[in-house]
Amino acid sequence: MKIEKFFQEMLDMPYQGSGKAHEKTVKNTLDQMGFSELKLEDVDLTTKDIRAHVTEVSSKKVLNETWWYIEQPLGSQNKPDFLIGNGRYFIYFECKSGKDGKPTWNTSCPEEGYIYHFNCGKTNKSTFFMGQDVLTSRHRKALR
Repeated sequence: MKIEKFFQEMLDMPYQGSGKAHEKTVKNTLDQMGFSELKLEDVDLTTKDIRAHVTEVSSKKVLNETWWYIEQPLGSQNKPDFLIGNGRYFIYFECKSGKDGKPTWNTSCPEEGYIYHFNCGKTNKSTFFMGQDVLTSRHRKALR
């Protein structure tokens, strides 16, 4: 299955350096694997939908698109880095990199329902985690 192959490619990814290089490698992998690049308007989504963590597209335009992605749906300084979908359903995918073995969060915190791809310089390996596995809803609310 295409998504399983994508996730395996991400797990096999060695350290890419900066966050931008990491994001570029993810995008190139999606392109090479035949995912269609779309824009929010192509799937009738708005930035408000993404901020509300909608996970289903109501548009019939994407029913014929088997696998698709949207890069930086809220802009380059906001999460998520990608929406990755199959037909009407999609996931939130965020890239995190760290040369010293831990991700940097700056002014944000891990989001519930997001899949994080961590690219580690210390181990030269990658892994995945879910936002809710790092920070509980209670702690997330307290930090905001």
